[in-house]
Amino acid sequence: MATSSPEITNRLKELYADYRNTADIDARGRFFAADCRQICRPQPTYAAQNRATIVRYLHESSGLSIDGASVTEEEKNKKKKSSATIRPLRPEEFEFGNDELVQHAGFATVDDLKRHAEQRGWVGMHVDLWEEEEDGEKTADGLSQGTLIKVQYWWARGQDKDAADGDWIQVFHDIMYIGPLDGTQGLDSEFIE
Repeated sequence: MATSSPEITNRLKELYADYRNTADIDARGRFFAADCRQICRPQPTYAAQNRATIVRYLHESSGLSIDGASVTEEEKNKKKKSSATIRPLRPEEFEFGNDELVQHAGFATVDDLKRHAEQRGWVGMHVDLWEEEEDGEKTADGLSQGTLIKVQYWWARGQDKDAADGDWIQVFHDIMYIGPLDGTQGLDSEFIE
């Protein structure tokens, strides 16, 4: 895996902000390599072996609550604040779970995936995405109610015909957590507009 310089980190932040601010789901697909893979630790069958599957998942999840149930009219009317932060991965975060997880994405073992990432110079970034109810009640712990998703996005440079002029493109998504806000969202990270 490649070491991230400040220039690379800043470019990946720009690309992620562009991706996040692209409203059209199909257009979001242009930020992924054709063979972009995905693992999902909380829901292993939510894995993908290509861009088309990830875009399909994005379509399926739009208009659905986090557990996959249809969003009710009451939920639609709640005022929610959406936030996202990004930071480079820490050295201890350069891991991909276990063999069973990565097999869903088409890799035989974690070691195979690590070798693949190292050979192609992948660079990873940690992203926290969350929505919280603006006027919602707090939990017993004083936390806002809402949903938190933690993802490690991995990019490679110029290895896909869809990457403009050898630019960085998303090649792997590692969904680490999907659940209620837990107070860890955005720690030591930069907000994305």
